[in-house]
Amino acid sequence: MWTMIDGVLHHQGAPQVEVNPPPLRPIRRATLPHVEFLLDEWTPYTIQAKVPIRQIIGADAREVTGVPSVRTLRFENQVGTTRIIVETEDGATSPLHAEVLSSKFRTEQHHREFLSAVLDDLVNRTRDAAFVTSSPTTFGSAHDPRGATTLSDYHMLRSFGDQLMEAVRVVTADPHRVLRAERQEVPIETVTAVDGDVVYQLVTRSFDYGRVISEWPAAQRLKGYLPRNIVLDVAEETLDTPENRFVVRLLDHVDEAIRRIEGTSWLWKSVPDQEKDDLLELRGALHYTRAASFLADLVPATAIPYMSQVLLRRPGYQECWEAWQRLTAGRWGILGAADEAIANRDVATLYELWAFFALADQLGEVVGESPTYRDVPQERGGVGRGAQARLGSEWRLVYNQGLTSYSVPLRPDYILYRGSNLVAAFDAKFRLDGVPQDAAVSGDPETSEDRWQAKFEDIYKMHTYRDALALQAAVVVFPGTEHVFYATAADIWRSHDQVWPLDRILSGEWEGVGAIALAPRRTKRIQSA
Repeated sequence: MWTMIDGVLHHQGAPQVEVNPPPLRPIRRATLPHVEFLLDEWTPYTIQAKVPIRQIIGADAREVTGVPSVRTLRFENQVGTTRIIVETEDGATSPLHAEVLSSKFRTEQHHREFLSAVLDDLVNRTRDAAFVTSSPTTFGSAHDPRGATTLSDYHMLRSFGDQLMEAVRVVTADPHRVLRAERQEVPIETVTAVDGDVVYQLVTRSFDYGRVISEWPAAQRLKGYLPRNIVLDVAEETLDTPENRFVVRLLDHVDEAIRRIEGTSWLWKSVPDQEKDDLLELRGALHYTRAASFLADLVPATAIPYMSQVLLRRPGYQECWEAWQRLTAGRWGILGAADEAIANRDVATLYELWAFFALADQLGEVVGESPTYRDVPQERGGVGRGAQARLGSEWRLVYNQGLTSYSVPLRPDYILYRGSNLVAAFDAKFRLDGVPQDAAVSGDPETSEDRWQAKFEDIYKMHTYRDALALQAAVVVFPGTEHVFYATAADIWRSHDQVWPLDRILSGEWEGVGAIALAPRRTKRIQSA
């Protein structure tokens, strides 16, 4: 059990462990559900024990040189709920449930509102994006240990669940059967044909001889004595086929996927109530179908029959095969990156992913076209070249594409193309600076503490992008309040309450560098003038 005394966490069990914060950033008790204490991002914490510490489970920690019983812990761009266990040579502590707060927000409430808004909006945007695969993005599940992601499972099941249920109904109504030959010992009277194997057994099975009544010439030659039983290959129809075992494995996989979705709190709370009911209904229906049909007698397949023509062509099985491919594809484009960022509590990457969709929406409003998405990972390790939002036939916003300049390789977060021509670069930065007090407008309802501008060094980097890639504009995207654009014509546009005029970049009117304040709570205000 963990208790806090004067800002220091103590574990009351054996071994005794203490977590000491720096003097200026004490640990606080949390008011959040299922969380006991609050920790701060980018703040080092010292963990001390009476005996050597083996490992810190749930967080990265560094051993203090020469002191195996002391380690330091710091969360860097990792915010949200965390669960930490300190394992020492004498045992392990009970879990420490804490919320890591972002240093970008003044209060716990602001932190919660921003993180919840990003997660909810990201789920909704990926839900509505309807990604199209424009080139191979999958790796066989046997070769990709990461498999698909919770977010991609959710999208697949919400869009394909009804078809999957219908496919399983077709399979159980008209299942695939095969004739399987089994060696069985049968009475001699049931033998209807004599081949070489039967003749051989008539001679060799002397241990089983008995007097029989038969008109066989062999029986007459053997004075009425024949083997009482003969071993034959008997053909029997069976439903225990590789394809039906595959269906069982698919149903188990779907059941596990829905349970995982339901148990992923950040995702489940963002799912509309009707879709929650649909997913739970799908799991119940599939569970009943498996238990009440011939599938109940089968075990799940251990090897997938990839080359089976039944899976490729037969109604019902074909749709089950498609569902399996979607669920185990190991897709690591936008959805995979979002899942990985959420699992690692990587708020900077989450903001970068969210901003891609938000910026695509704003650009779509300018050109009058709703974005359509294509997801083409470059490599197995992350979001790849080609993940893009198409805005009609002329414009496209490409995510995380590496480019070669006249000097060094560069990779802005987003590149805006018109046809094959590079127009602008946008770079998402989850960091900001407070607006100086004397910059606040008199009578403005927002205080200077609530006003945030982009860091100057991030705007400096936009000059690098614009010069090296010969772009019309390069713009920082950040979760603040103050928009700015420095035009090459020496004009400076600033605002914290007007919309950001993206149409001036697309029309070619504006050339230069700037910053767009873009956050979930302000999305509707940041659009074309």
